[in-house]
Amino acid sequence: MTDVNGSERELVVAVAQPRCVAYDVAENAVAHAEAARAARAPVVVFPELSLTGYELDAALVRPEDERLAPIVAACAETGAVALVGAAAGLLTSRPKVSNMCCVTSNTC
Repeated sequence: MTDVNGSERELVVAVAQPRCVAYDVAENAVAHAEAARAARAPVVVFPELSLTGYELDAALVRPEDERLAPIVAACAETGAVALVGAAAGLLTSRPKVSNMCCVTSNTC
């Protein structure tokens, strides 16, 4: 990979699969945050639907959802980007299997 200064750098991507609880986004967000910290990588990728405990019929998760705060905090602490999977409804009320990118800002 070439960075913005034109220097060659290695991109490290971690794949993590924390234990998940069906329908419990808050608990799963804490587990994702712990896994992101433990990964010690600039990019951490999680499985699809892992935030909702692999339940597509769970309530939709939106980027501004306060339950995602632990993941955002972990990204802020580590400088990582976390790609988390959830049943999300960004442009529609119908759930879609989605990935959200959590970074060091206030939302995913």
